[in-house]
Amino acid sequence: TSFVRAELELDPVLSARDPLARRGEEFGPDGWGGVVRERYYGSEFADRAQSVMASWVVPEVSEIDPAGHDDLTVAFWVGIDGASEQQVLQAGVAATVEGGWFSNDVSYWAWTEWYTGQYKDPAVRVTNFPVRPGDHVFFVVCAAEPDFGLASMLNYTRGIATTVGMPARPGITSQGGCVEWVVEGISADLPYFYPVLFNGCSGTTATSVFDAEPHGSPTNITGDSGKLLTRAYIG
Repeated sequence: TSFVRAELELDPVLSARDPLARRGEEFGPDGWGGVVRERYYGSEFADRAQSVMASWVVPEVSEIDPAGHDDLTVAFWVGIDGASEQQVLQAGVAATVEGGWFSNDVSYWAWTEWYTGQYKDPAVRVTNFPVRPGDHVFFVVCAAEPDFGLASMLNYTRGIATTVGMPARPGITSQGGCVEWVVEGISADLPYFYPVLFNGCSGTTATSVFDAEPHGSPTNITGDSGKLLTRAYIG
């Protein structure tokens, strides 16, 4: 495995959305599907979460209407704090299906973000960490020190790894009140994607390790008519 110094650039696609806007609402294709685990006193996740991690195979993403559509974007990520705080520290893979008549061009990239309701800092792409459908990737997001975030990523298939540091803005600290393993709809419609299996879903506090069970809560993205667009479950 080669460890590279991360090369970063502004992510115009993910930076255009508010990642907190639809986190708790199960309607509309631009929502969250996956599993959220919140701090539960009396369990092994009773203190501030310091990290969250998982591995998965990057799924193939495709258009929903070959006769023409706008750009469609979906993201697959792990994160800390997104469901219960006005901030989220996250990293993962995103894909955009290019709009147009019978266009099937799809771009995939790795990204990371420490978004807060106060500062609204943009997401960044890791331009020298290639990802393609079928790649087996591993992501870990951590904030061992509450004022410094770290996202580490490994592409097992391509043998490349990197780490991105994210110092907190003034007055911001990671609360560690929840962790997530999420598929996020970014655009007005959700593109098709092959099933995603998050493996090794775990997190840590200063003194313990925990996983998605027994207190993880599956959440799904639904269409405007209330029809489920995703179906999440804990295996």
